[in-house]
Amino acid sequence: MQSGLPAGWRVTNSEGSWSAPARDEENDDIALDSGLEPEDLRPDSPGWEDVEPEEESEGVKIKSFFDDVYTPTYEEWSKREIEVHRFDFGAVCREHKLDFYGAVRLINYIRSSVAAGNAARPDTSDKALWEDDKFMKPVLEDDALISSLYDVEGLLALEEDEAEAPEAVEGAPAAEGDGHREVARMALG
Repeated sequence: MQSGLPAGWRVTNSEGSWSAPARDEENDDIALDSGLEPEDLRPDSPGWEDVEPEEESEGVKIKSFFDDVYTPTYEEWSKREIEVHRFDFGAVCREHKLDFYGAVRLINYIRSSVAAGNAARPDTSDKALWEDDKFMKPVLEDDALISSLYDVEGLLALEEDEAEAPEAVEGAPAAEGDGHREVARMALG
């Protein structure tokens, strides 16, 4: 009964009361300008049914570093890189304590080295090899691996909420807000 009320109407009975929202003149104007009837913009009108959410991995394809195989998730990609190519990207990121930009550079360093045919497995032992800013430019357009970096827990060093706090300085407040207490203590004391 509630959804079938005309705009602005209110019904009250022993089971409770219902009201329909007042007519939205702005939406009526938009509807008429686009060739729709004002009722077509109501959420209970046909065609406004909830659309099933697409599967998260649909459309995402992460290309292997070493061949032309694509996988739908980082986890599957990483597992395959380890099993097939004996390369653990996550371990390299953790070993060198890479942040987001360091991981992007590493990805592009590996992709460009493999594409150039310089090595079947590029040297990842020294972080200096990929620290050049030229590796900030993606080798693959819309590289899904780069897009998935923040979604992989524990991959990147110094996540915002896990960043180490600076060491305490003698006389400085120990925590945010402690400065006021310290000033008050010195004034009273």
